[in-house]
Amino acid sequence: MKKTRKIFAILLAFIFTLSASSAAIFAAAQPVPSGDVLHPGKDSIYAKNQIIVVYKENAGKANIQHYLKKSSALDFTTSTLVGEKKMSVITLAKNQSVSEAIETYAKSPIVDYVQPNYLYRLPKLTKAAETSTPTKGWHMNKINLAQAKTRYAYAANDGLTGKVLVAVLDTGVDLNHEDLQKHLNKDLCVEITENGPIPLTGDSDIFDGHGTHVCGIIGATAGNSIGVDGVAASVLGDNLKIAAINIFDFYDEEEFFGDGDGVNDWWEHGASTEDLVAGLNYAKEIGADVINMSLGGWYEESEEKAVTECMSSGITVVAAAGNEGDDWETYPSDYEGVIGVIATDENNKRAEWSNYGTAKDICAPGTNIYSTIPTTLTGYVQDEESEDFGENTGEIVETTGYEFMDGTSMASPVAASVAAILHSINPKASTAKVRNAINKTATDIGTSGKDKQTSNGLINAGEAARYALAPSMPTNMKASLSTSSSTSSTNYRTVKLSWNKMTNASGYRIYYKTSTASDWSTITLSGGSKTSYTKKLTAGKKYYFEVKAYRNVDGHRIFSNATETKTVYTLKKPTLSKITKTSKGNNKLTWTNISGETGYQIYKKKGKNGKWYTVKWVSANTKTYTDSSLKKGNTYYYKVRAYKTVKGKKVYGPWSDVRSKKSE
Repeated sequence: MKKTRKIFAILLAFIFTLSASSAAIFAAAQPVPSGDVLHPGKDSIYAKNQIIVVYKENAGKANIQHYLKKSSALDFTTSTLVGEKKMSVITLAKNQSVSEAIETYAKSPIVDYVQPNYLYRLPKLTKAAETSTPTKGWHMNKINLAQAKTRYAYAANDGLTGKVLVAVLDTGVDLNHEDLQKHLNKDLCVEITENGPIPLTGDSDIFDGHGTHVCGIIGATAGNSIGVDGVAASVLGDNLKIAAINIFDFYDEEEFFGDGDGVNDWWEHGASTEDLVAGLNYAKEIGADVINMSLGGWYEESEEKAVTECMSSGITVVAAAGNEGDDWETYPSDYEGVIGVIATDENNKRAEWSNYGTAKDICAPGTNIYSTIPTTLTGYVQDEESEDFGENTGEIVETTGYEFMDGTSMASPVAASVAAILHSINPKASTAKVRNAINKTATDIGTSGKDKQTSNGLINAGEAARYALAPSMPTNMKASLSTSSSTSSTNYRTVKLSWNKMTNASGYRIYYKTSTASDWSTITLSGGSKTSYTKKLTAGKKYYFEVKAYRNVDGHRIFSNATETKTVYTLKKPTLSKITKTSKGNNKLTWTNISGETGYQIYKKKGKNGKWYTVKWVSANTKTYTDSSLKKGNTYYYKVRAYKTVKGKKVYGPWSDVRSKKSE
């Protein structure tokens, strides 16, 4: 028995794709180099009459046009994949299979690789968890958002915060939804088409509402007494803008996965590789700070390159882990540098349907998440037993504009919201610092440490915000010993540390130790203007020094990363073992060698009350000196110290004990 959907109570689940994987090959001059052949992955979904050709970076426009004109393509479009690299989506001649075409089109020396035009689909839906009275906004408390607000206000009072743009690659958005007006940048909300991005229309998300729900989790207007508060909107206020990018379309044609009846059914909804890549490129071009992708599937070369290019340009990319309840590899969440998000429930347990695995990064709430949906939706026939949607009924369903949903599709925008908060707190933060702030401050909810089921733990917006407020690492850190030629007993072991002043630092902490295995000792300097320190050291030791800046936030010191370790050596005191007479009546001095020395300075004075002066400089590894400038009957006093030359200056060790000898 089937029924027609009357309300929108089912999660529009995890958008799924299958793909082949392979690295691009750049062949030698002989034989003529050709592109890599990436045949369809097992059980993958792709356009049966299209392929994607990606060209090498040195392929010129004229060469590409000539290549395409000589081909048997019925039609083609060419655009930029990443950087200067171009790609063509080619519609194949009739009766030419995708596998055959991939082999043929890869033969040109200007081709990097050829692959199918994969299609992303909506898989089996995940029903929202059934609770008697779901709590709206419960996920806010679970991620410590209140503390993030406090710490964000601290940064705002210091004038540190900046505006943030979040790009949502999804199914579009209801541009007219009352709760999204404040934070949608409608000028940047587009649909990706074969002719390029075009402006979204007000009912662009009427077919499923997935994109509207994701946008609301991030940016539903906070504090307006209607609907729900978005996670990022609750903290960032006017500093938040969202660009909804619709990369999905209907594929009714039998060449794809449709039935060709001219009606847009639920299961015919999908996104092509071409549109996904174009959506990523568009997000980069408009200057997005964060990209959320509540979608995923298997590894795909074109997708990985586009994602990597976005991250290289400073964008933090967040993606859902998937809803299959398994430890499958899922992309883009598992690409290096992407923040992959596992879903948790109200009890801080991994949702049983959420994917997991060591390549995922973080957990975020993903069950019973209340957010915006379009006020009107397309009606679909719904299977009473499985809850799956299917055929389009031709009806338009009225909604309340809000709904509870489950899925990693909901957990991902929660994490993306935290990333947006961090970008605003520290507009110059790298994607690595944002990712570290999220991963390193997560609340451990599983096996101690990072684990397969819950990865780094539950995202903690408050602690991540504190991490982001840390000052930058001190620069130009130097450590040098005194180079004075003074005979002071302490100049040889006085080290001076110096570094550049760091903006917003409340003070600095110096770390030092005398072996790599020992624990650090510390010296804390309050006051951000103090950028140097001198310390007396012990003779004959190697010292290690590092410096961190810190900032006082909410009664806590937040530290920067440590500087590069600097080392200094203090020379030992030579032992002046004896003074003997030579056959000619001269005084011969003998001392122990000191490791690491450049040479030795020999001091002398005549009589107990005489004035010390340098009688001789001798080279390294020398351990004797014969003094012949003697007058009979006088007592001469001697002492020796080692020195080493550092950047053209002498750094001295301590003096030996004084010995004397009377001339005869």
